[in-house]
Amino acid sequence: MWSRRILLPVLIAFLVTAVEGKRKVSQARLTITNGCESAPMWIAHMAGAGIGPDPQNILLQSSKSYQFTIPDGLQATRYWPKMGCDSDGNACTLGGSGGPGQKCNGTVGCAPPIDTKFEATWGVTGQPCNPGKGQYAGCDWFDVSLVDGFTLPFKMEVSQDCNLPISTVDCSHLSAASCPTTENLGPSIGNLSLVATNPTNNQTVGCYSPCSKLTFSNWKNPVGNHPPSDAIAAPYCCPTPPISPKQCREGVAAESEYVKAIHQMCPHVYGYSYDDGIGLQTCPAGTTYSVTFYCPADMIGVLTNSTGSEVEIKVESETKRETEAEAKRETEAKRETETGGKTESKTDSKTKSETEGETKTEKKGETLRTNEKLIFSEDFNRFDLRTWTHEITASGGGNWEFEWYGNNRANNSFVENGTLFLQATLSEEFFNESPTTQNLVLQPGGTFPDQCTDGNDFGCRRQTAGANIINPIQSARVSTKNSFSFRYGRVEAKAKLPKGDWLWPAIWMLPRDSTYGLWPASGEIDILESRGNKASNGISGIETMQSTLHWGPKFSENQFHLTHVEKTLPAGEDFSQDFHVFGLYWNSTTLYTYLDDPSNKVLVVDLATPSWVRGDFEKEFGDPVNPWRHGTTAAPFDEEFYIILNLACGGTGGFFPEGMAGKPWNNLSPTAPSDFYNTKSSWYPTWTSPALVVDSIKVWALEETMFTNSNQRPSKVF
Repeated sequence: MWSRRILLPVLIAFLVTAVEGKRKVSQARLTITNGCESAPMWIAHMAGAGIGPDPQNILLQSSKSYQFTIPDGLQATRYWPKMGCDSDGNACTLGGSGGPGQKCNGTVGCAPPIDTKFEATWGVTGQPCNPGKGQYAGCDWFDVSLVDGFTLPFKMEVSQDCNLPISTVDCSHLSAASCPTTENLGPSIGNLSLVATNPTNNQTVGCYSPCSKLTFSNWKNPVGNHPPSDAIAAPYCCPTPPISPKQCREGVAAESEYVKAIHQMCPHVYGYSYDDGIGLQTCPAGTTYSVTFYCPADMIGVLTNSTGSEVEIKVESETKRETEAEAKRETEAKRETETGGKTESKTDSKTKSETEGETKTEKKGETLRTNEKLIFSEDFNRFDLRTWTHEITASGGGNWEFEWYGNNRANNSFVENGTLFLQATLSEEFFNESPTTQNLVLQPGGTFPDQCTDGNDFGCRRQTAGANIINPIQSARVSTKNSFSFRYGRVEAKAKLPKGDWLWPAIWMLPRDSTYGLWPASGEIDILESRGNKASNGISGIETMQSTLHWGPKFSENQFHLTHVEKTLPAGEDFSQDFHVFGLYWNSTTLYTYLDDPSNKVLVVDLATPSWVRGDFEKEFGDPVNPWRHGTTAAPFDEEFYIILNLACGGTGGFFPEGMAGKPWNNLSPTAPSDFYNTKSSWYPTWTSPALVVDSIKVWALEETMFTNSNQRPSKVF
């Protein structure tokens, strides 16, 4: 039984065209290892568009590996482990699901039809890979598919040639215990166990998916020995037609106990036919991949092959694997120290557990859930522009701020010693003349992909005329809007804030889609904002962080003041002196931000109370329309959001209110930018560290988490 997915026609066209116009190049791209300590394993290999040069059945003795030679453009390849096989690698008691070129056990058939599969369509080396531009020929598309169920646990690792948010998918703890013993398959079928056993020896060999359970001819239902009708199986198997991708993602296939169970254990696998947002990933052709399959105790004891001989399985110790992984992490951290890389964020005790799946953080009496899974990790060892998109505009962020954002990697956005710097500079340094120079034109950006990103408020062109000057400050804003977004999870940003009057750093989030309407109807989550000034006249400064939610049916009905909290450091300390962790915990009923550890909460919001009720909009604004009436109680904070980092300066929106000491402009002044710039001699000397410095950004998934690795890719590969 094969994953019910269709290779996107346009992707096929790109790949075929590229391969026909270029000699196929074969190279070792994939290494598969037998991770069982004392048992042989066969690796079956197939391709949907022609068999590759490697044998279809590869015998791997214990702890041995095989490098697969992959020709450019090979499509729809599948690799899966088989055990308990005959001398030719057929008639297996595990993983013998058959298919073209694969021989089944003639006595009992292909039983059971489940596999743990690595699947890939391979790009053409040297061709461009840029899905955002529609350039697919140079892309590898890959996933680990548990659509038909699973047999052996595994670990997949991607080489550093491809800087993915998640480069390791560690599902080595997957086991029969992960398999639902009760899955409700509808009123005509009822509850059935998905645990799979081999009919020849009654040993547990894995787990059915609901689809494979319903379509396997040997399953037993209360009526008789016949598979259920297509009408019963279709919602779980999602054949197209009649089931559309949207119907599949919103139906029982996505909500089954099976999918919930495997996503809790392995959040980056393909769990059902259109599970693109979780499992499908892409890398440039030439990237190398390694997959290791393991043997857990509760899934396989003694395998009996078709000839009657027994193969004893010595179960690999999970403790040993964890010890080896810990030693590897310590070695990598030591190497970074020896080569001059940063060490603080790479070797502190907390991060040792972050990268290995389950996370348990205990600080000051608070313990987070131990089933969190790391889904995004950025340590800024380099500046990956596939992850971070620059905002290029002079629009002023809706607040008529005084900066303009560009992609100036020399001065405003750069990585140094493993940290990201977003730094504010004077525009005169860029133009080599004063922003007050008459007729001086500011046109952020250029041609694709560096074009202006926001034309609002004259964001794509400004010109000095009289006292109306171009933006006097140049800075940077980057986000994951084109690469990563998520709904529900835990975020930690380790950062040091800038010091300098009128600087405005922010670590915040916006919705990927305006599901509930224009801002602020679809929400905004400000994890961290601060002012670079010292506190004055009762207005907080660099010693204080702020957390805010923005929400309301329209701009004039934003009830952010109900969800705004500030936290101040002890006397004599400020946020420019050292790195701090700015955190967010967010699920369907609770949202809170925290400083340095989860027990030190800042903003706490009860999402179980509907926003419409919390804001009392009918009383406050005279019965406006509720934009969240079709959402959950958490709306608008029940959609995927992406991460933004930026350093702004000044503005007339009110973040720098009247009454702050030395403020050189009035928020109602039409010439506020020039009023600000003309007093440069008073504020510029205070810019002793004018950069938001970010050490790391990490996101962990919770049980309810949904996330997207990219919103600019084909929805299907196979």
